[in-house]
Amino acid sequence: MRKTTGIVVAAVLIIALVGGIYYATMLVPQSTTVTVTLPTPTSVTTKTTGPPPTTLVIDVATDPMGFDPVTCGNDVDFMHFQNIFDTLVWYNKSDTTTFQPRLAERWDVSSDGKTWTFYLRKNVKFSNGDPFDSYAVWYSFYRVSKMDGPASYMIYGWMPPPFDSARFNKTVEIVDKYTIRFNLEKPYGPFLATLSTTVASIINPRLVEEHGGIVAGEPNTWMTEHGGEVTTGPFVVKEWVHGDHVTLVRNPMYWGEKPKLEQVIIYFKGEALSRVLDIKKGAAHAVQLTGRAINDVLDSPGVVVMRAGHSFNIEYLYFDVTKFPYNITEVRRAIAHAINYDAVMNSAFAGYAQPFVGPNPKGMLGHDESMRPYQYDPELSKQLLAKAGFPGGKGLPTLKFVYPTGRPSTVLSAQQIQADLTSIGLDVELVGLTDVTWVNLCYAIPHSDPRYPSFSMARWMPDFADPDNYAYSYLYPGLQQNLAQYNNTRVTKLLEEAKNIVDKSQREKLYFEINKIVYDEVPYIWLAQYEGIFVMRDNVHGYYYNPMLTLFDFREIWLS
Repeated sequence: MRKTTGIVVAAVLIIALVGGIYYATMLVPQSTTVTVTLPTPTSVTTKTTGPPPTTLVIDVATDPMGFDPVTCGNDVDFMHFQNIFDTLVWYNKSDTTTFQPRLAERWDVSSDGKTWTFYLRKNVKFSNGDPFDSYAVWYSFYRVSKMDGPASYMIYGWMPPPFDSARFNKTVEIVDKYTIRFNLEKPYGPFLATLSTTVASIINPRLVEEHGGIVAGEPNTWMTEHGGEVTTGPFVVKEWVHGDHVTLVRNPMYWGEKPKLEQVIIYFKGEALSRVLDIKKGAAHAVQLTGRAINDVLDSPGVVVMRAGHSFNIEYLYFDVTKFPYNITEVRRAIAHAINYDAVMNSAFAGYAQPFVGPNPKGMLGHDESMRPYQYDPELSKQLLAKAGFPGGKGLPTLKFVYPTGRPSTVLSAQQIQADLTSIGLDVELVGLTDVTWVNLCYAIPHSDPRYPSFSMARWMPDFADPDNYAYSYLYPGLQQNLAQYNNTRVTKLLEEAKNIVDKSQREKLYFEINKIVYDEVPYIWLAQYEGIFVMRDNVHGYYYNPMLTLFDFREIWLS
């Protein structure tokens, strides 16, 4: 999940995906004779001849937080970062288990899995002409570690806090101008995956030093506003008009194949109806829609809605297992069996999500397909409550059920769950919070704070495609992301073992054991795994689907 202070925890951006921006691998039908050029989001020029358009227009629901990969990280930010910055490696197109070179031409790893050496591309320049070299890589990771910003946790698996300069220099070593080496203390299974995260974006050292430098624990406000203007990626930020749009333009210094697009304009439109109208009339090439709004564009001329398969975006419930009555296992089980999951899927997600058993989503290492979601069984729930000493819910306080209100799906889910729990005798009070307020209460204050929600819905989307970003985050004691404050000695031991094993089959066995323990103890109820759905105009081509890709890979997109 993209999370922590300011990083909206799984508050996902969706290009017509109910909970993430993920796209199909199928090609768009090319029989259309209509192309659309879009100088503004509300005007359309229809053409049947002439050169293809080179400006891609997208409507999304929210503004970005900014352009500093260490401190900014909502879904719009991820979309920008993946197209303006470069990392050493990136996922191999649609495959989330293998990697291809980006700023590194190649790499090798020692037999013990602890020493990784990357050989960098030569003659790469930042968009302002400054050279890229191993110092830029060293500086970028040094900055991530020393700042310890909201996104720095993505490299905690191999560079945990607190920051120590000597330890960092031992871990990240400049071998020569175009060779960088990572000397890990232990093998780390998802190491390459963490190098593909947005926080691993390589930034320009001179630019940072000229505008505030690195201050431990403090954001760099200049980078937040201007960090996307000088990069090594295929696009750079031309302008950010707060509350309205961001314009990306092609980087003339880009080392790779020149993108076919010259610019991308991303408009921020909070009302779903505005986005629906724009995609229907061709004022946008792709739009962010969720749930039932997707149905509003089905069968619209020139609009393609594609169902791409599983995303890694999930919604779930958590119980603070240290607080009464959620410290009682039978109460948690009773709630788990009281929820009508089919009704939630249909009413809240309009059929664009499905139940799953976590902590790892379907399609990811560590997900056990043999496990089935909790069965909807109100009578069993009543029996469990009686067994716990609360027949018909008597003796239990009013349960305050907190949920973020940013998307209709969470509101509808909360209402369905309230009705289901009421039917077994529980008194449930719904507490809806804005996404920002919810994030601050869950991730910016200690779990011991009385304001911390004890029973809440939550959302998660991946930072990297590995269970260390899921199971470890949810279940390891002391982590802020462990919203349930879950602490099981056996599970903790298995988590520590699993992340330091490179062999995938060995890791999976450990995660399967974790899954069963957690399923039985119910610190979380895994509610829904979103489907990847793509809404776009039929003249958009070159896209591919990867659950880790937020929106398009603009390197590949072209318009007819």
